[in-house]
Amino acid sequence: MRRGPEGQSLERAQALVWWDPNFVNPPDPKTGKPVPHGKWVGYDTPDFAATKAPDAQPKPDGIALDALSGTQPFIMRADGRGWLFVPAGLMDGPLPTHYEPHESPVHNLLYKQQSSPVHKVWSLGKP
Repeated sequence: MRRGPEGQSLERAQALVWWDPNFVNPPDPKTGKPVPHGKWVGYDTPDFAATKAPDAQPKPDGIALDALSGTQPFIMRADGRGWLFVPAGLMDGPLPTHYEPHESPVHNLLYKQQSSPVHKVWSLGKP
């Protein structure tokens, strides 16, 4: 989903979360200090602090969530970002291989193998 400069979805009909700048946050429970107004609200929960504003800048020496701005991806890996290509660990390339489901009537046009090699078919009477 594309986001505008204020954190709003550019596709309004698809907005699952959005920034509400008027949301009144309770005081910080640890310190009792007031927290600035604003919160991500909607039908989903962001993976970073819900009160991180869209204009929040990452810390230069930040690690994980502190290294993210307020407009970076919600789905995160260990480094706090979404990945399209995986740097290590996949055996079938930078993107996962697509296999048709076992019961699919459609022939897999991408690969010679029709279904996943780890797929198991259980038969009655066999352990």
